[in-house]
Amino acid sequence: MLEIDPERVRRRIAAGDVLVATVTEHGAEGRERTEASDTDRVDDSGDTAENDGADAPDDRVVGVCVLARVDSADDAGKCSRALAADDPDPTEIEQIAVHRSRRGRGIGSHLVDAAAERADGPLVARFHEQVRPFYDAIGFEIVDGGGSDGEIESGRSDGEADAGTDDEETDRAEDRRDDRLCGVLR
Repeated sequence: MLEIDPERVRRRIAAGDVLVATVTEHGAEGRERTEASDTDRVDDSGDTAENDGADAPDDRVVGVCVLARVDSADDAGKCSRALAADDPDPTEIEQIAVHRSRRGRGIGSHLVDAAAERADGPLVARFHEQVRPFYDAIGFEIVDGGGSDGEIESGRSDGEADAGTDDEETDRAEDRRDDRLCGVLR
């Protein structure tokens, strides 16, 4: 079970470092309705909202995006130099997650859009090959390993793509190797 310090989470949400997607369930049927702060409204067919966490602390969290300033010495810094050398102020997506039952509904895309609106410069991310279709679909430019000699391989693609594979052996082999990619969204 994930252990967190609620006060630290609240501070990071207040500072704008953490974006949270929530739903509120009401009534016997478990129907959902959208609630969000005015500045962070996300339209997702009326059932999910992205907010700053302050308006409805009892809502069920269905997605989270954690942001950080890029340190030029770390992997994201190398990534930003490779892809966003012209911009000195990139923001890194350290982590992004959407509850399994809510995937494929645009929640992750909404969180990235909200992060891009808050960022002073481009967004950068390091991620595994298996989630590349997600980053491709939302318009990230991607290079293998974030190395400076990598060539930009993709931009926005048409439609949604399946980020997983049905072959368990392939999944295990991919987990064993370092398949981290680097992407930037300007």
